[in-house]
Amino acid sequence: MALAPNRVEAIIEADDYDAFRRAAEYGCLSVVNRLIEILQELAPLHVTAMIEAERYSAFRGAAKNGHLPVMERLITLAPDRVEAMIKADDCDAFYQAAYSAHLPVVNRLLSYPSVLAYPEMHDREYDRYVHPFVTTQLESLHARKRAMTETNPNAVFDLTDDVEIKRCFYCLRHLIRRNDMALLDEMRFLLDIPAIKALAHQTVSPNESNELLGLAMTQGNNSAAQLLLAI
Repeated sequence: MALAPNRVEAIIEADDYDAFRRAAEYGCLSVVNRLIEILQELAPLHVTAMIEAERYSAFRGAAKNGHLPVMERLITLAPDRVEAMIKADDCDAFYQAAYSAHLPVVNRLLSYPSVLAYPEMHDREYDRYVHPFVTTQLESLHARKRAMTETNPNAVFDLTDDVEIKRCFYCLRHLIRRNDMALLDEMRFLLDIPAIKALAHQTVSPNESNELLGLAMTQGNNSAAQLLLAI
């Protein structure tokens, strides 16, 4: 770039930001950061175009090859584009990461409700990812509740982050789907959280009114159905 200082912007933008997309795909975080830095200085309005290039190819390529630090950099750089990044090409980032068994990337993407919603419904294909992910989510919630009640035994454990609330909704949906009596206490635990309880009979997934109760009845999960009917 030092050889052609007047052409730097054009070099970066060449072939729909090919250099940036390849750097992300191969996990070259230092190169990614340098290209971002240069473009922010020369043409800041083009940074978004660089991220969006080829249907968010940089993000999808990083996910495909397991480069979580690059993904996190893109998420931080464009927080208003995160949903578009993870949904690009029908959530291609998740499926590529899952196919290649990049567990840290898979778990990061499952933390987004819009990603979790599909694999939790397809247990045969994704149980090796979804089951431990849901277990980890529950363990974290239990630990947080214990820490809170140790400080204030009368406090009501609740959630306030909309993304986490919706993620927990899909975790609950997954527990119902598995129709295992051993999971009943965990279902009770989730439904005791006011923010999740408030969602239990709402339309969360598009065109799915009262979907948890409908799922419980379809799966023959009578225990879950009774829990929901008691709300």
